[in-house]
Amino acid sequence: MIVFWKGKPRFASSPVLSAINGLNQSVSRGSSLDLQVRDAKRFLQRQRLEFKRMKRLKLHSTLDFGVASDRDAPMKFYRFYAGFLSHVAKAGVDLELSHYAVKRRDDV
Repeated sequence: MIVFWKGKPRFASSPVLSAINGLNQSVSRGSSLDLQVRDAKRFLQRQRLEFKRMKRLKLHSTLDFGVASDRDAPMKFYRFYAGFLSHVAKAGVDLELSHYAVKRRDDV
């Protein structure tokens, strides 16, 4: 886990100062979005008291889901179900989806 504070660099080598308090915590090693959501829901349920504490400390948190797809795919759709979004909202956490276009083997 990495905690960062407003006015301090997020990383030791960064010249940029953070505009917010926050932290980075890996909650899943799942390769698919479904597995990541399952793990994140479990994490939010288990850590609900910590999320209340984070709100009191004015720490900012974001769940960032990393997904990959073939760069030639014309479009890709991702769905977050209401039950999961309810857990995210109760925890006071932002939700982010990071999309990574992956090269195919024949791309050079």
